[in-house]
Amino acid sequence: MTGGQNQPPFQHESPGEILQSEQVAGLPSFPVVDALFGSRPEAGVRSHGLRKMILLLALATPLDILGIVGCTNIPGVFLTLWVWSLLKKESSRPIDDPRQQRLLVGLKLLTTILLVVCAVSLPVQFLLHYNGFYERLLSQLLEHSL
Repeated sequence: MTGGQNQPPFQHESPGEILQSEQVAGLPSFPVVDALFGSRPEAGVRSHGLRKMILLLALATPLDILGIVGCTNIPGVFLTLWVWSLLKKESSRPIDDPRQQRLLVGLKLLTTILLVVCAVSLPVQFLLHYNGFYERLLSQLLEHSL
């Protein structure tokens, strides 16, 4: 028998050349797979995600806070929940930079506060709609403006 017949069918002589792996802390690193699944993000990827969350929260905060008066609660809730899901995904990754870790904690706190504000203001807004408060308010505003 030749030497090639005793080997398993998919065993290669140098798997390191095929997968182009690196050794990081004793564990193999596969850059293509890591990039696809985000298990080892590059430095710019995390800051891009944080900027996106900050921008979304900057849009969601006035919508959530002015929800009772301006009836903007629903879009604010959607944006805040979107940030919540992004934060959950982002916080599952290891964080090396203490500044980014503090920023994530602050974003989680702000998102939690905004969700509580939304949870309180949504029933109040529904009650005000039910009692006709917004119709009376808009009609008075129209009378004074004309």
